[in-house]
Amino acid sequence: MKGKTWLTISILCILAGLGLMLASGLRSGGDLEDLLQGSGYTEKLTEKTYDVEESFHSIAVRESSDDVQLLPAEDGRCRVSCGESERCRYRVSVENGTLTVTREDEGNGHIGISFSTESIPLRIYLPEQSCKALTVDCSSGDVEAAEGLRFDKAEIGTTSGEIALRDFTAKELTLSSTSGDISLSRCDLGTLELSSTSGEISLKDTVCTGAAKLRATSGDSTLEDSTLGSLDLSCTSGQVTLTRTVCGGALKVETTSGEITLRDLGAESFELSTTSGDVEGSVRGPVDFIVDSTSGDIHTSGGVRGAAPCRVSTTSGDVDLEAVD
Repeated sequence: MKGKTWLTISILCILAGLGLMLASGLRSGGDLEDLLQGSGYTEKLTEKTYDVEESFHSIAVRESSDDVQLLPAEDGRCRVSCGESERCRYRVSVENGTLTVTREDEGNGHIGISFSTESIPLRIYLPEQSCKALTVDCSSGDVEAAEGLRFDKAEIGTTSGEIALRDFTAKELTLSSTSGDISLSRCDLGTLELSSTSGEISLKDTVCTGAAKLRATSGDSTLEDSTLGSLDLSCTSGQVTLTRTVCGGALKVETTSGEITLRDLGAESFELSTTSGDVEGSVRGPVDFIVDSTSGDIHTSGGVRGAAPCRVSTTSGDVDLEAVD
């Protein structure tokens, strides 16, 4: 009974607080319709387009909670399309050679509770040209880029939104997400730094000529049909699956409880380590299997003593690897 009593009291306190906020808003001169609009229930978004006439060499998207889409401009003219309302607008400007797109929300004395279900993506249409830098700072929105966009340096960060890049070119690419998934497809990269807390990581048909550094916590990591200069992949509980992936240099994969699955994996050298996860699959030979396990079962085949080292370390996980031509 005590638990129900406290729950009832908590609900009554919340309702009383909302009542006070409404009363305060009405006393300050607003009517009920305005207050409801301020809460986001009846707020309408209108799609607006900004034509960008000035030349620029960099792009910065800041403080956006909407989905962000980077798209090619078929007519070769840059423009920005977005959803705006009375209290939510975007500022689009070119300063010091940087196209800056910033979301600016205004309270205007209304209640700061938003439950609007309407959403219009922020779309940036770019001509077919290479830019020096791209910076995207997004909270809950997804970030997408498609069809041949090229940057010297690109940094994209989001909290809960997903990041999806395809046919994307960058000499330096840095991606970060807390809970959203990150996926790369048919990308051409120089170096790659990628971090995700609970979201999944996926690389497919991607080339990274330099170092690729991937950090994940609980999300799975999947690499398929990709070529990397080197790979340093670390995760806690997520599973790691590498399929038909080749590293010109060293390959290092480390997990705590996640399994490591290799399918036709090639590298100059291998270093695989896990605490309780299993390590299984096939690597391209010739390799020399050097396995250290405390309590897990070990089975290897096709190894050649003195060849490129394939070092495997586990505590309780099993090891089942074979070398293939």
